[in-house]
Amino acid sequence: MIKNKFLWCVTALVALLQAAVLCWHYFNPEIVFIGVLDAPYLLDVPSWFSLVVMPIFSLCCLLLMRKRLQSTTINRGKATTYALIGFVFSFNYGATLAGSYYWAMELYTATLIIGIAVIACVVKSYRAECVFGFALSLSFVIGALQAILFTLATATVCWLLYRCRKLPLHFTQDNSFT
Repeated sequence: MIKNKFLWCVTALVALLQAAVLCWHYFNPEIVFIGVLDAPYLLDVPSWFSLVVMPIFSLCCLLLMRKRLQSTTINRGKATTYALIGFVFSFNYGATLAGSYYWAMELYTATLIIGIAVIACVVKSYRAECVFGFALSLSFVIGALQAILFTLATATVCWLLYRCRKLPLHFTQDNSFT
């Protein structure tokens, strides 16, 4: 079970990580955030916005994780271990995707994005721990707002793919009465 002290410690850690990224970008102005919101016709998002948005997002994800882990009927230790594994794998997957996007490896980035859809057919990758890990790792390269928007869109697609994965098999069954 996730304790309140753990929630606040992780939220403070996320805020410190976002502050460290902003300080690094401030002292290294030649390296800029890569993002879709850099277009001149879109709203200009202030850089300090990640200090507000990402900790709130992390707190919401952690509260959802706690709610799911408290309502589980199986072994809570096993469920917590699976949640930790989901967080670590999604964080690493997001970091790999962010790195391939940063170094302009378009084919590798496209393959990883298609891989998200394949993984979503097998694993419940729309859960809060996966969403949190994926958004946190992407926020270091493309900024917090873009990472959260991309992650929420990806989680929605993952949820739809996971729910519809057995649909083609359902329609191929013989449903005749004879």
